[in-house]
Amino acid sequence: MLYISKLAEVITTIPTIGLNIETASAVVFVVDSNDRDRIDEACNELHEMTNEELLKNLPILIFANKQDLPNALTFDEIKEKLNLPN
Repeated sequence: MLYISKLAEVITTIPTIGLNIETASAVVFVVDSNDRDRIDEACNELHEMTNEELLKNLPILIFANKQDLPNALTFDEIKEKLNLPN
């Protein structure tokens, strides 16, 4: 998503854990909604990221990837697991 918006072309990448930061006016946080084993790790990363000085005041879009799979977390489960009310 980052490279499509920045370069207007599809770049083949591999899945990663961590951040890929380019100069931007918003944050896109992609969650694998089918990976129930790592949703707690995603929650920790999201909340750590929101405390970063450079990212503190930016809007955040949470993109729930893989919603088409039968075991994917629902919208309400994602909100709860990512502790979004806080």
